[in-house]
Amino acid sequence: MSIQEAGSHSAQQSGLDPLDTPARAVHKMDVGGGLVLPGDFAEALAVTSKAKSTFPERQDDLYRRGEQLILESVESGVTAMRAHVEVDTTVKMACLDVGLKLKEYFAAISEVQLSVFAQDPLFNGGSDVPGQNYELLALAAARPGVEAVGSAPYVEHSVEAAKKNILLLFQLAEKYSLHLDFHLDYNLDPSSEPLIWFVLDHMRDRIRLGAWRRIQHVCIGHATRLTLWTDDEWTRFSKAVHDDGLPVSLVGLPQSDIYMMGRNVPYPGPPRGTLNAVRLAKEHSLKVALAVNNVGNAFTPQGSPDPLALCALGIALFQVGTRVDCQILLVSPPLLPIRGGEGELFLFI
Repeated sequence: MSIQEAGSHSAQQSGLDPLDTPARAVHKMDVGGGLVLPGDFAEALAVTSKAKSTFPERQDDLYRRGEQLILESVESGVTAMRAHVEVDTTVKMACLDVGLKLKEYFAAISEVQLSVFAQDPLFNGGSDVPGQNYELLALAAARPGVEAVGSAPYVEHSVEAAKKNILLLFQLAEKYSLHLDFHLDYNLDPSSEPLIWFVLDHMRDRIRLGAWRRIQHVCIGHATRLTLWTDDEWTRFSKAVHDDGLPVSLVGLPQSDIYMMGRNVPYPGPPRGTLNAVRLAKEHSLKVALAVNNVGNAFTPQGSPDPLALCALGIALFQVGTRVDCQILLVSPPLLPIRGGEGELFLFI
């Protein structure tokens, strides 16, 4: 989740009608002062984009909502968090500027690790040349106080553009010695190419050339496409990560994944696509983090900032309940790839 979306503060609360979007026809419903949002990913993106257009002129509001989120997180025991701050032609540096102020203000009680993040495409239309979003992201990555850079390659217009997005992000991370975040393979389409293999192959090559340092961590968020993998595919992934010592982690984001995934799947019902941290730990020795990534926005209108609440959700979601299962769930929030000391509780937003 981006700093600008922090707190239980939706587009509706910002004075914008979240149903006023051309993405699809929807109907308002009286639910005692609230709204039900039956939309899909395109609609959620349209709602968020409309809200974002006001952010450069409303930085005081951004600060207040970011402050609210951090305080609620600290009350839940969180001592360190990685916070995505979006950078693009709409918000420019507004979210980063606010994030840096919050990072400094809360330094004594919680480490706020900022990841400058491109949620929007780096390539315009069918162009092979990166556009203004990339130029702004490159400027943001060079700012003091930034510790990670990230993107969502799936928003690009083609698979080839998504791969170029990934390569550009590796270049930025290498240039400024940053950690790297990808929201990747965010679909449940068995015919789609899992780009995680492209990331691993490129990382392996860069390590071999001495360009990528193993202390720089690559974090893969969502990765819902991987829930369709067979055991053989998971074995291949586990072997690649363990045998080559690749500094990569998977982060399941169940509150968002379950709400957004599988909406276009016909009867008998949509699959529930989110990484099964318990099964992957027990069967493939993979440490998969469960994390909070959206609080009170169009992508996740439910849930709280408390990462330990995901443990109770995981018991029902993964249909587990033994002592060993619960221990795996309890340690999943602190295993996020963020710099910090042993025993800290992390939040990925």
